[in-house]
Amino acid sequence: MQGKIISHYRIIEKLGEGGMGIVYKAEDLRLERVVALKVISEDREKDSQARERLTREAKAVARLDHPNICPIYEIDEHEGHSFIAMAYVEGRTLREILLTGPLDVDKAIDIALQAAEALQEAHARGIVHRDLKCANIMVTRGGQVKVMDFGLARMEGVEITKPHSITGTIAYMSPEQAEGRPIDHRTDIWSLGVVLYRMLTGARPFRGDTASEMISSILKDRPQRMRNVFQEVPEALEYAVQKMLQKNPNDRYENMAALIADLRRIKQGGAGNSIRPAAKVPSVAVLPFADMSPQKDQEYFCDGLAEEVINALAQLKNMRVIARSSTFSFKGMEKDIRDIGRALNVDAVLEGSVRKAGNRLRITSQLINVDDGHHLWSERYDREAGDIFAIQDEITHAIVDKLKVKLLEENRGTLCKCQEMDLEAYDLYLKARHSFNKWTEEGIKAAIELFREVIKRVPDCALGYSGLADCYNVLPFFSAISSRRTYFTAKEAALKALELDETLGEAHASLASILIRYEWNWEDSQKEYRRALELNPGYATAHHWYAMYFMYAARFDEAIEEIKQAHELNPLSPMINANFGMILFYAGFEDMAIDKFKRAIELDPTLPYAHMQLAGAYFQKGMLQEGLAEIEKEKRICENRNPGAEAFLASFVARIGMKDEAVRILRRLLETSKRMYVSPYAIARIYSALGENDEAFKWLQKAYEECDHWLCFLKVHPNSDSFSSDPRFSAMLRKIGLRS
Repeated sequence: MQGKIISHYRIIEKLGEGGMGIVYKAEDLRLERVVALKVISEDREKDSQARERLTREAKAVARLDHPNICPIYEIDEHEGHSFIAMAYVEGRTLREILLTGPLDVDKAIDIALQAAEALQEAHARGIVHRDLKCANIMVTRGGQVKVMDFGLARMEGVEITKPHSITGTIAYMSPEQAEGRPIDHRTDIWSLGVVLYRMLTGARPFRGDTASEMISSILKDRPQRMRNVFQEVPEALEYAVQKMLQKNPNDRYENMAALIADLRRIKQGGAGNSIRPAAKVPSVAVLPFADMSPQKDQEYFCDGLAEEVINALAQLKNMRVIARSSTFSFKGMEKDIRDIGRALNVDAVLEGSVRKAGNRLRITSQLINVDDGHHLWSERYDREAGDIFAIQDEITHAIVDKLKVKLLEENRGTLCKCQEMDLEAYDLYLKARHSFNKWTEEGIKAAIELFREVIKRVPDCALGYSGLADCYNVLPFFSAISSRRTYFTAKEAALKALELDETLGEAHASLASILIRYEWNWEDSQKEYRRALELNPGYATAHHWYAMYFMYAARFDEAIEEIKQAHELNPLSPMINANFGMILFYAGFEDMAIDKFKRAIELDPTLPYAHMQLAGAYFQKGMLQEGLAEIEKEKRICENRNPGAEAFLASFVARIGMKDEAVRILRRLLETSKRMYVSPYAIARIYSALGENDEAFKWLQKAYEECDHWLCFLKVHPNSDSFSSDPRFSAMLRKIGLRS
């Protein structure tokens, strides 16, 4: 074909060939320019579908005028050859670029952003690409992206393919596309997610040797986390790609604009330019032991056995152990162990049973490989009830051995931290932790009484004092109780726990949280968090609260990294999911935050805190009705509503223009404050939202004087420009150890 003239185009060379036709580099003899000429191959010339596809591509691109879309000059037919002439792009396809390996993070985001902006323009014109893939993205020498090949595009009001037919390239198809269901612009969001995954990892998120295997993977499998392969992928980018690859289109980004906004924020966060493989560590989930006793009266004993094994393993630096609240969510379920293991993303699952008759125990346990369901280890123990802690240690060391975890010298002895308790005290301790994890005023107060009972039975119980410290630490967040009433008791309990056992990571985490929330002692708090994680790296609560430490200081990259670790250790914790959402919200990732708030509510629909946070995110996005709906749900859950929740609502409704409603709530809270405690910081926030800065700073000073626990949020809560630019704002930040 070289030298052949088609219409007024002279063929220079062949550039490539696809299923429908051939693309040539050609010279436009009239305008004296180089073009790309797409010609239907001779064997397809009589194929009406091929001609229709060529026409559709021309019509689709003719609607578009965007620097990241390759323009088409004309469509015509010459001597039986149907063709389109388009701009010649000098560069390489993304598929060719990736032959040398994955891209660095910044480059991948840049290409994805340009492609997303091209698709945003197409979607605005009613055009869905339907065949986005690495081979259809060109990158010029200057780094400009050109989205190519709109031959399968669906234009609004025009549909050539038959209903329920499957079109596109299987590896990049969305689930709805693969099943031949109706599609919309969100199918392109999925395909771009596949492209971005490939750019960052060099691999496909879904795999199969045949078309049917590939489609099955798309419909059923969850992609491996990119950070398991390349550590330098930012957590926010990991989350964005996960959102793009959600099976349900409703769970993906609403549109390209939302995706573009997140990608720009992630890019501004300074993603690294180097990519290093992440070291993989063994991971295990310990399920509640089944009660096989005749009377079925050993539930707490069974739960306690599992929990203590979890706590012992969590102290190891080179193992990931799923937290109790996540593993115990499967309690009583008849699910395949392998399905549970995959849901929790672990290598192995430990399950077992307990039978008690008189003072005799029979405990069986087995460690199961999630990949194939085979037993890695199993054992039966026939012992006296008093030997329970020794049995826990034996089980723990067996898991360590079978998962090939190298124990550090300090871990070679006893791993169990509850040996100072008798069985009744241990039972009370487990009940206390269960009540605490409800994250309600009633639950926390019940936990206080139970921890006091533990300490009464075992006066030198460090874990009891640490639990008591945690209760008094968080109680003001969930009640109308002032920080002054809880602060000294919380700190005293934490210090007592450390006096009894300086090696207890839980106690260091307790003290760290108290130091930051009530004393704003950033330096000592960080030392305590680091010590807590050195002693107990698998303690999800320490990672959780350390993430909040970074969030208060607006150090969002570090906050996301820590909350991610907490989430990996305890993925089914409603509170960790809710605070993951809060961190993302304050970091500016509102859509991601909404997803986390929804997940927290899915895990516990009765968690008022999550409903309030979701309402705030909706208000911030201007979704008034959705926000008010969440407020109503929160009201129905709470019998005695915390005044702080009212203040939270008032500050948001004022910010979205409902100032009369905010004033009504403010007056009600000021009246309430005459007979019960109302956070002065909460009052200050309402005045700030109303633009009454003098009153706001007056109440802010009162919050400082009263050690108001909410004051640590000052730097990250949304503020008006007039409020945050006021010298008094910077002065208050300095008082609590923060920079403006």
